[in-house]
Amino acid sequence: MKAIIIFSGYNMRAIYAFIRTLEKQFVPYYIIASSTDDEIYETAYKNKVVSIRQEKKLDLDDVVFCIQQVQKKVKADYYLISPSTEALNRFILDNKKIFYDFNCEIPLVEKNLYEKISDKYSFSRICEKHYIQTPKQYFFSNIVMPCVAKPKEYRSKTSGKVLKPVIILNNNDLDIFLSKFNVNDFYFQEFIEGRSIYLLYYFYKNNTCLKYSQENLIQQKGGGSILAAQSGKNHNTGISKLFEDLFYSIGFYGLVMVEIREGVNHTYMIEANPRFWGPSQLFVEADVNFFNALLYEYGFLSKKPNDTEGKSNSIYFWDDGQSFNEENIDETIFYSFSKQDFLHNYVQWDGVNMLRREDTMKVHNKLINSGCYEE
Repeated sequence: MKAIIIFSGYNMRAIYAFIRTLEKQFVPYYIIASSTDDEIYETAYKNKVVSIRQEKKLDLDDVVFCIQQVQKKVKADYYLISPSTEALNRFILDNKKIFYDFNCEIPLVEKNLYEKISDKYSFSRICEKHYIQTPKQYFFSNIVMPCVAKPKEYRSKTSGKVLKPVIILNNNDLDIFLSKFNVNDFYFQEFIEGRSIYLLYYFYKNNTCLKYSQENLIQQKGGGSILAAQSGKNHNTGISKLFEDLFYSIGFYGLVMVEIREGVNHTYMIEANPRFWGPSQLFVEADVNFFNALLYEYGFLSKKPNDTEGKSNSIYFWDDGQSFNEENIDETIFYSFSKQDFLHNYVQWDGVNMLRREDTMKVHNKLINSGCYEE
């Protein structure tokens, strides 16, 4: 017997898409909640919680204790930990041997390779060696605005805090950035305008892959989470072939999403995420289910997912409770898509809202009524 362990509390949109897949496939899974107020308790899956962490911060003793609680209640030959968030993945890889000792399978490449892909600076260097264009890089002394400050590594070497990219549009943004961060933790790239595309992959260990793509239509301000997207065709283009060859050549396997931006004359690599990604409900409903690929490779499914084109008209939508409010919508990012058209058709978009469904309706209602979200 095999079982899935899910650490809840973060990247919940991806986790819901994953759980819906597990339910459909009758795969056994068990949830470790982040706290007693984890939003999982507002869903149809609350009875799947078998342990609760004492600390929201990932603490090894706490996490191991929770896994032991799962194992006391659920006897299995081994347990696969779902690679749901960046913080969790890095934590697991840092303590990989300990988790193996508890019969936990980790569906991730080795720590060094994982970080080379996930860290933005190192992956940019890898892409350049494979003739994939990245945005122009500036020295801080001669940056041209607008630009993007990207962390060289996941955590600051000075403060130890997790860092995220910061869009700097003007001098005021620059002053705010300098007041909050150490410049040495970042490198600076040209801000690329244009179509925002996600190339989606599951690379099997035998050097084949399942692939799909999505075009992002609406995004939270400041380059935050994707709010709306539709099926894309970029996975059948030359740029996808370059990435496929790159990942094969470095021995990568597992899930990975690569964001590219189509500028006026060139296509640029923006970043890569070798883990679950938020808008996963899109590929689930497009019948190109990367979760099924993972489940197949690790022995939970007997049949490999068909490498089909999937549905060409799938769409994804999530209302975060803030971005479409009157006071915030002007800062929300619309790609190749009119704000007026969106507002005119909001009811149709909300009809496919990934949270406005029976299993997560309480979460949806609480989010909309409170007008706040937490990623």
